[in-house]
Amino acid sequence: MRFQNTLNAFRVQRFVVLSTVELISSLDMMTTRLGGFRMKTFKAHLDGKLQHDRFRKLFLEEKQLAQLSMQILEVRQHLGLSQREVAEKAQVTQQQLSKLEHGANCNVSTFLKVCNALGVLVALETPEFVEDSAVSLGEVRTP
Repeated sequence: MRFQNTLNAFRVQRFVVLSTVELISSLDMMTTRLGGFRMKTFKAHLDGKLQHDRFRKLFLEEKQLAQLSMQILEVRQHLGLSQREVAEKAQVTQQQLSKLEHGANCNVSTFLKVCNALGVLVALETPEFVEDSAVSLGEVRTP
């Protein structure tokens, strides 16, 4: 039971990263008064945190991992395949596929097996100008 609760909390955390990134674009930089304290909006708080190199690097890595995971999930669902069907075709366990779809780190071999089973092309892109060491490591595309 404890493991299941931890796993569910982890899934929620990964989903929150993506949702938060989408939500940020709709928030403004205003602050509000609440009980006599000045309270920053989430966007203002995150903007402040993103000024720190280490936090920005980790945030961008998590965002990228969450986006890749969501793309794999969306492709599988679009094809109308179950996790079990894709896992069998990729020769991985259903649990490995589930972890991949929920943003858990997996090895490159597992990631490539799943992409191949879905007919997804994995391409690496290096932008001409790399800002703040935030290199785009990969992009998932359907053929």
